[in-house]
Amino acid sequence: MAITALDITATSLPSRRLLNPAAQQTASCILLFMLPSLVALQPFFPKLIQWIILYGRVIIAPLLIIYAIRQHFSLFFLLLFLVYVGVTTVLSSPYDWNDSFIVYFSLFASIVFHKFGQYLSNRPVPQKPLLALAYGTAALNIITILVYYLLGFGYIDMEWFLVTAGKGFMEPLFRFSLGNAIELPLAVTCLLYIAILLLRRRQNLLFTTSFNLMAAILSQSRLIVFIALLLFLG
Repeated sequence: MAITALDITATSLPSRRLLNPAAQQTASCILLFMLPSLVALQPFFPKLIQWIILYGRVIIAPLLIIYAIRQHFSLFFLLLFLVYVGVTTVLSSPYDWNDSFIVYFSLFASIVFHKFGQYLSNRPVPQKPLLALAYGTAALNIITILVYYLLGFGYIDMEWFLVTAGKGFMEPLFRFSLGNAIELPLAVTCLLYIAILLLRRRQNLLFTTSFNLMAAILSQSRLIVFIALLLFLG
């Protein structure tokens, strides 16, 4: 999403382009293709990479989006709301300041992403980056299915997987996901839905919706399976 923001920024400010349009679209496609896997596989990366992905997602990307659509964004009410949340957080004296910091900026990012979605829904959006995002969700779903079978046949150590993924000591093949069995499949399905919604041509997405449905079935969440089935049939 942040890369699309850069694309929009460069379009609105042609005299300040750092990359030519072709290179810019290529960079957008690469990063949007990688986005679902980077977020989902974050716990499996080294700590430094984890922090880069986290802060890029909750701080850097929202700031880039705000800059890109600054003429259509009410900063006053956003800052007022964030100051209120920040003051109440400090007054509540949280036990873990690091977790409170992450929750605070995640809330900030969610507001910015919501506003950015509204902005994109009323404007023509480059199609190739959206296709890259759709295929990126397919790549993550393929990884999910592959890891499921590797765990089942014993090629991946289950204890290591459970500890790394933060799942605790539960049955890894029941309600399977690389992260939370509800949140992660729902997020991936939402990203795919965004791509489908903004794409003008939808006939080439059976491949992506099929793998999304398979991964949703592995998660065993009825709501997500229902949404994934609607995308598949649509």
